[in-house]
Amino acid sequence: MRRITAWSLLAPMLTFVATTVLFGELGSAAQPSTGGLELIDPTPLDADDVELRLRLPGLVEADDVINLTIHETISNRAGFLVTVDRASAGDVMFSFESDVGSLDPSVTGLVELSFAAAELGTAEAAVGVHPVAVEMTTATGAALGSLLTYLVVPPLIPTPSQVALALVMDVRPTENAAGTIDDDDPVAVWIDALVERPDIPVTLQPVPLLLEDYASDQRIRALQTRMAGELVVSGPFLPIDERALAVEGFGDHAGELMQRGVDSLTSFSGTAPDSTIQLSASRPDADLAGIWRDRGVRSLVSVGDPTFDSPVEAETVTGPVVLLATPDRFGDASPDNPTIAANRILAELAVIAISSDHPTASVLLYNTGTNTDPEFVESLLDGLLDIHSLVALSSVADALATNPLTTSTGQRLTINLKTGTDSPRLDGGVAEYRTAEQMLSAYRSMIRDEHTGFLYDEQADKLISLLGSGVTGAQREQAAGEIVDTIKIELQTIRPPPIGQVNLTSRTATYPFAFQNNSSYPVRIEARFISDKARFVDLEDGESLNLWLEPGVTPLETRVEALSSGSFPLRIELVSPDGGLLLGAVDLEVRSTAPSGIGVLISVAAGGVLVLWWGRELIRSRRRSREQVPTDAHGSTA
Repeated sequence: MRRITAWSLLAPMLTFVATTVLFGELGSAAQPSTGGLELIDPTPLDADDVELRLRLPGLVEADDVINLTIHETISNRAGFLVTVDRASAGDVMFSFESDVGSLDPSVTGLVELSFAAAELGTAEAAVGVHPVAVEMTTATGAALGSLLTYLVVPPLIPTPSQVALALVMDVRPTENAAGTIDDDDPVAVWIDALVERPDIPVTLQPVPLLLEDYASDQRIRALQTRMAGELVVSGPFLPIDERALAVEGFGDHAGELMQRGVDSLTSFSGTAPDSTIQLSASRPDADLAGIWRDRGVRSLVSVGDPTFDSPVEAETVTGPVVLLATPDRFGDASPDNPTIAANRILAELAVIAISSDHPTASVLLYNTGTNTDPEFVESLLDGLLDIHSLVALSSVADALATNPLTTSTGQRLTINLKTGTDSPRLDGGVAEYRTAEQMLSAYRSMIRDEHTGFLYDEQADKLISLLGSGVTGAQREQAAGEIVDTIKIELQTIRPPPIGQVNLTSRTATYPFAFQNNSSYPVRIEARFISDKARFVDLEDGESLNLWLEPGVTPLETRVEALSSGSFPLRIELVSPDGGLLLGAVDLEVRSTAPSGIGVLISVAAGGVLVLWWGRELIRSRRRSREQVPTDAHGSTA
């Protein structure tokens, strides 16, 4: 190992990407502390000026020592992932050591190492990614801090690796006192960073409800302008557990929410969103992925090991989808050392691009529902622009369209997603929800949009929101009950005819009925006249008709045909036109004093029998009288 002067090892072509230790073996270990040693400026070195800025930890002494070592190139991704500190960085190519006093730190502990291109010397490093370890100790060798960065030496003619940035926006942001999105909320952090960097393609999967709720917020308006021409992925109007809804039999409701989401996103972006792609912050099981596939999803990007940066075919319970899996380590947007963490991701992307066996695409997928460090986001996005020779920034759709991962025989790699082990259900309130749904459906069949459609829409939006993720059973039950009570109040204004008895003096008579509507708007109802001994001639089916009740009293005269005389019951029911709701009922007594046709026939028949009986008796009586006339002794009559 030979020692050289500071940075004489760097050639003008080198690009420096600084990052820290995030992971241990295969990237799974927790990020170790740097001891307070910070990398300030993540901007890669350029050919003209090279600048490395560090902030020293706490109080330092002039004789404290900074040691920098550059190690042999990393040839593949596996080698990169196990490089977590100086001990695991491999053989040392060059080293540099200096006491802190010679570096002239500022009062805030800032150290700047700046060199012009002419000062860099002619030493050449091999094309690839070189670990760079920075360690700080006391004069006696006690450790004060350390970090690991990387020196990226691109080939003269690099083959860029496809990289897509994706953002899932499915959590309601926090608000400030003015009711707008708070500056510190992850949504604000991402929108601000993306708006300031319009050259970075981004794929967005938002919850449309959030976009509508904050449509007047300046950040959402800026995002709307920023997303012109970008890929927007479709999602339900509000966050839902699609599997739980399917188990509860609410699959059609999920479909309604999906369509509402499509309509809302079309209005937001000006074009229809992509309904064939799904972004997921965790790996779905085969059942959930199958539900997504049933609603049209054919490509899936998820976070979680094992990772497949090239597309593979994944089997769900309903058929195959294309899967592109991004590692967990790419998804933490709030690391302990944000600037260094962002640059480690950039270094890994550089390794992917430089190595001969690199995959065809990588996706950086983030969720605004998790904590987000502005420094990390800005460092990552700036770095993506700075290493543009090694990465081709694209949309998720472009990444999914790259060459798939194949087996050793050239066949497309196929995996099976895990089978679900549970059947999630909604947390109670399902029966109450169905009752409220039936009530709303009935009310909708009774009104016109121009009258109280706003009331229906308000209650319908409230109802369907109860299917959202995070709504408890108690909340769903209470809110559904409030919806039922609201509609009941509206329907209490409808009254059946206020009479108790109907008198008919002839077999068929026209009788007046009066229906009352005490509301301020007209309603449509169905009136049912139910009796075994009467028929309502003017009604098509003999017992029911639809009525349009204006505010006030609506009279109805209808011909009633009594099928028998005497007294018999009549029930009048008022129901919604869809037949789903009984609005009111009244039980009446019908008195018919006119003989019915059957009664007359029976009377005539009875009279005829009586006449015949009387006639026969009269004839018999006369015959007996003749037979009983007295005679004399000689047989002659008197």
